[in-house]
Amino acid sequence: MENKKLEEIEAVRRNLKGSRLKDILLDEMEKNCPGVSYDKLMQAAMTLQKAKQMIAGNVPDSDYNELGRQFRQTVGRRNEENRAIIQGMVREQRLSGRLTYSWYYNQPITAWERDFHYIKLLSDYLMSGGEPERASLQERSYEIFHDDTVLTEYPELLERLGISMEQLNIVAQPDPLMLAVQCGKQPHGGVCQHFAVETKEAYYGLYPVLNRTRFASVIYGAGWKLAGNLFQLPYQIGREWYKHCIWYFGNMSYEGISLWYAIRQKLPSGMELKLAVPMYKAMLLYQPVKLAKKGTGGAAGGRHLPGGEAGNVLEIVQTVQTDKAVEAFCREFEPEDAAIWRDILGKNMYYPQSMLGNQELQKLFREMDKGIL
Repeated sequence: MENKKLEEIEAVRRNLKGSRLKDILLDEMEKNCPGVSYDKLMQAAMTLQKAKQMIAGNVPDSDYNELGRQFRQTVGRRNEENRAIIQGMVREQRLSGRLTYSWYYNQPITAWERDFHYIKLLSDYLMSGGEPERASLQERSYEIFHDDTVLTEYPELLERLGISMEQLNIVAQPDPLMLAVQCGKQPHGGVCQHFAVETKEAYYGLYPVLNRTRFASVIYGAGWKLAGNLFQLPYQIGREWYKHCIWYFGNMSYEGISLWYAIRQKLPSGMELKLAVPMYKAMLLYQPVKLAKKGTGGAAGGRHLPGGEAGNVLEIVQTVQTDKAVEAFCREFEPEDAAIWRDILGKNMYYPQSMLGNQELQKLFREMDKGIL
């Protein structure tokens, strides 16, 4: 009889441990314990409640014996039991000591059971010895799990187990640069000259006349992508042994200036970044555009900035870095022009690249080619 009672108590405990939810209803527990009568289930639940291994949930009603209709296992108890189960399996399966398993202690045991297949494969990989060679995320995923999608679709797995991408020697693979290349022309003075623009409209305005200049390429920066991808430029055009100078033209806005500044900060060795000053100065012949949303105060004047497409408004939160970017940008111009830029930005206005039409853009592009090459 005593053994039967223990089985009933264990059935209730298993329901609590296996539940993905914090709480489980008494009716649900009864459904999950076929062969155990409601009275026996009730007695088992009361025994566990008195032992403080589970507590009543926040459901107001109760059954005819004043037993709560919803329960949860106490956190400490779940932690203790899961820890014992997991550590036992770690020893039994000889899992790697480089992995940490504590995240699973306070989860339903089903979380451990669900991930165990991946945990075992990762452990085997770590214990196979040797330093892994550099590989992409998909390559390493296939090597470990025989499935190239695991690490892309389930990135939190590594974090839960205390393993970083660096420890697995996984290298980032940013998108390649989008650019039009002029082949066959030798770099002037051993330096390849490139022209990078922030927006798609400016790229399509310039690349048709690339072959009338001595620029090696026109690059579509795609907003912030350029800041992380520029190191690929020499290899994509097959000129890795030359020096490279990139002339940059973007939106004249807080966001556009911050983007230029970020590229300058991350510039790979062997590259030089310059502003396409003539194009920015040409904007001053036009009226700036008022941003769609006004600032709301704060250290940065509550700036709301256009993103990659004109009129797409974003708010800059890194105000100190933005102020540094604006000052660096203004130093590229004569003091009179720098004062105008500061005034325009201070009035919550900006110049989108699209303000210069294709014909004017192409004319300035060819003039820059004659002036700098």
